[in-house]
Amino acid sequence: SLAPHTFVAAMPRKLVDTVDAHNSDTYAYLYTEVTWEENGRYYQTEHRSRNFDLNDLVGELIPEDKIWGAWDPSLGLTVAPDPLPEDAYIKIPRFSGYSRTPRGAYIMAEASALQILMEKPHPNICTYYGCVLDNTGRFATGLCMKRYSTTLFDAFTNGNPLDHRAILSGIRAGLDD
Repeated sequence: SLAPHTFVAAMPRKLVDTVDAHNSDTYAYLYTEVTWEENGRYYQTEHRSRNFDLNDLVGELIPEDKIWGAWDPSLGLTVAPDPLPEDAYIKIPRFSGYSRTPRGAYIMAEASALQILMEKPHPNICTYYGCVLDNTGRFATGLCMKRYSTTLFDAFTNGNPLDHRAILSGIRAGLDD
């Protein structure tokens, strides 16, 4: 008799990030660093052109401990609700340069700062829901915040007039209360 076989369909690749690298002296283009997600794992490669077919790329698997924060329940950080709120925005780290500077410590440091802000909510400070954990509970893979209609970056890059005094005053008010 034949042994039963299990067929696991490969999930399509999802582009996560691209970053162009340039010569530091001449600013001449060198390559594009491409990061993608495939079957819940992340891969990265350097491609010599800005034009590529994502399915044709061959990359290196990014070790989880280089990009995610090691979850430590003793830190007292909040886990994001499950299911996530409808207005949720998940902030994940940039993958560029992970091999030179692991990202996990940054996630956990930002989670600690957001936890403090969560405990003293203010209308001028973003709403933080907690850390998003991977399916094993070993890693914090993102920070869950309320999604707003626009970001400060969007407003700035879209040429919207910014009232710098009002923005700084609002931030100051949020920190002083």
